[in-house]
Amino acid sequence: ALDVEHEGVDIVATSSFDVGSASELNLALAYSYNTIEVVGQKLIQGIQPVNDGLVEDIENNYPEHRWVLTGNFLIGENWNVMTRVNFFGEHYDERGRIGAATDPSAKIDAIYYVDLEAGWQVNDNWKV
Repeated sequence: ALDVEHEGVDIVATSSFDVGSASELNLALAYSYNTIEVVGQKLIQGIQPVNDGLVEDIENNYPEHRWVLTGNFLIGENWNVMTRVNFFGEHYDERGRIGAATDPSAKIDAIYYVDLEAGWQVNDNWKV
C-alpha cells in the first residue's frame, strides 16, 4: 500500500599490484549512495495503514552513504594479511520522531569499523 521511490548508485573498483617477486596487493572499494522516499500510500477503508512515524523511519533509518575498502596483501603462497574499513554514514535512530519536542529520534553519527585478518594456508584443504 506504500508508494516508495528508491534512488541510488553503487560503484565498485578493484585493482591488483605485484609487490616484489612473491607478493601481491589486492584492493577493492565498494561505494553505495541510496535514498528512500515514501511518496504516497493508499488508504484502506479511510485509514492510513502505515503511520507517519513509521514512514519517517523508512526514509531516515538507513545511511545514504556507505563504503567498504578492502586490502588483501598476499605474501608468498601461504600467507595473507587483510584489512577492511567499513563506513556507515549518519542516519537516525528508529525510536522517537525527528525534531520532536519530547523524546526526539537520535541522530547517529557516521562511523568506521576496521577489521584485520591474517591467514595461513596450511595445505590444499585447510586455511587458518
